[in-house]
Amino acid sequence: RLNSLSKDLLITENLFQTFDEWRECRVGLEKDIVAFMESAHEHLYLNTKEGKKQETNTRTLLKLIAPKMDAVENITLYFIQRNPAFPSGLLDASKGTAATLTDEDIRTIKSFSLYIGDLLSVRVGNLSAYMIAKSQGVLSLVFFALNGTALFIFLVIMIVLRALAAAQLLNEENTEYLESILTAIYDISGQGFLTYDPALRVDTSISRQSARLLGQDPGNRNVEELLWDDPVARADFKQGMGLVFSGKAKPEVVFDLFEKEVSANGHYLRINFRYLSPKRIMLALTDMSREHALREMVKKEEHRKTLILKVVSNRLDFAAFIHEAKSLFAALDDAAARNLSTGELEALMRQVHTLKGNAGFFGFTETAEAAHDLEYHISDAKVLGLEIDVPRHRDALRARFDAELRHITDFLGESWLGDLDTVHVPRTAFLDLERELAARCKGETALLQRLRSFRSVPLRDLFARYPSMVADLAEKNGKLINTVSVEGGDFRVLPDAFEPLMAAFVHVIRNIVDHGIETPTDRELASKDRYGTVTIRLGKDAGMIHIRAEDDGRGINLDDLARKAREKGLLAEGQGADAQTLYGFLLSPGLSTATEVTMLSGRGAGLPAVYEAVVSYGGTMKITSTAGSGTGFDIFIPTKKGRK
Repeated sequence: RLNSLSKDLLITENLFQTFDEWRECRVGLEKDIVAFMESAHEHLYLNTKEGKKQETNTRTLLKLIAPKMDAVENITLYFIQRNPAFPSGLLDASKGTAATLTDEDIRTIKSFSLYIGDLLSVRVGNLSAYMIAKSQGVLSLVFFALNGTALFIFLVIMIVLRALAAAQLLNEENTEYLESILTAIYDISGQGFLTYDPALRVDTSISRQSARLLGQDPGNRNVEELLWDDPVARADFKQGMGLVFSGKAKPEVVFDLFEKEVSANGHYLRINFRYLSPKRIMLALTDMSREHALREMVKKEEHRKTLILKVVSNRLDFAAFIHEAKSLFAALDDAAARNLSTGELEALMRQVHTLKGNAGFFGFTETAEAAHDLEYHISDAKVLGLEIDVPRHRDALRARFDAELRHITDFLGESWLGDLDTVHVPRTAFLDLERELAARCKGETALLQRLRSFRSVPLRDLFARYPSMVADLAEKNGKLINTVSVEGGDFRVLPDAFEPLMAAFVHVIRNIVDHGIETPTDRELASKDRYGTVTIRLGKDAGMIHIRAEDDGRGINLDDLARKAREKGLLAEGQGADAQTLYGFLLSPGLSTATEVTMLSGRGAGLPAVYEAVVSYGGTMKITSTAGSGTGFDIFIPTKKGRK
């Protein structure tokens, strides 16, 4: 169960529920194993030399996997805390979020699930105690198995049967009893088990899991019909089994020739054969659907990474590929609307062929396949004199091209695709051109503004750095903060004109994280959500740009602020002051409400630096606060007045 849940953490659609189940399963597993070992001392097995050795090995293994379980738990918990709104598995998280997981994190979780599956089950299986006792002619078999593998269960069964046969304890009555016990063991194992005879007819003693995996009761059915739909695969299987049952070939040689995984009833099944006797072969079925889905996801992710790397590394060529695709689709639209001449068809085929080659180069494999199909369709239609079904093939080609192009835009953004048509000019050369134009064409203000508009960006783009900055600062200071929301700011500005203000605005952010947002414990004591909220709002009205940063933290204590102001000589002893006057003191150098100096704040230099930058733009700055509810910082900058 823990093994399965560890894999689910990567591909689940409900990360929070899966993680809760994972932690519950971990605690239960550790308790159950220890309790099992303690109770197993009642049996003579653990009191033997070999039994004590197995017990020691198991306890050592628990110590070894404990740090690995801690690592998986910490990675997942860390991500959930930073991304409380992220719903799906961690593999999706590695594609790009506010708290992107590293490849090492993903490898840690994958390796842990393998560690559990390969070591823990085997070790606990080796520790499983069993007894065979004879009492008044009744055979009693006590079999303890925890998460045992198919091979382990089979070996134990064969050892027991051989021991009973050697002791001449098998008769008709206890043979039936043993068969019922073995069927029960099959069911407990969680794997599919069945046996079949030389006629390839499945026995009726099977595990319930076999029926679930195959979607039907396999008893008295031909095994090849259960596993394969392909007539050729069925024929090969029957031929191979004939060689095994006739003794003409070694079983392991024939078994190795068969496929290791098959698809049946919507499941991907791993199949393992075991030769029991000249008249019986056992088949173990393991559901690999989750692993198959995970492999496919990893395969697609690797393809996506390769595709993006190829595109970014060959940016100009990819731009030409995009234009080429648009030109081809236009030609196909034209071909769908009228009958093309022979020469036009040949030109269209050349376009399709060229697109196919370039699509293959950039890793657009599905686009290349669709282009190949269209190319052959046009060629066959020409030779056979058939009507060309352009719309169907055009739509298929366009759908695949658009789907693969979305891999690029989802990762790099739509703006990157638009930049393919951009002419790049060094910034210094562009500024020289602006100055030259301003000097020679003093009356052409519209032309100059048009030229400057090419350098302008949405104001919100200048604030894109702050959400990740808040997340990093919160992590270092033990705070929990939701992803910062940046609202508004779609109007365009010249970035270099605002960069000095953006550099100073960092102090507002640091102040909010250090002074404003409380620790998770303090927020809970104040009946608040453990996660704080920080919002940045950008607007423009009446010739002023308005920048507001606010939090839902502890607010500013006016009594503490007044006391600090008196200590700094900003307020006379006994002199009163209203809230705005006190907030204004925070913009004076050297005054801070912090009790100690930290890496973030405490020297009273941050907010004064912001205020100084704002004043240099001819702007104003205002602080508002409500104790226990939060603080807001409002900055007003004239839209047309330049920086002083």
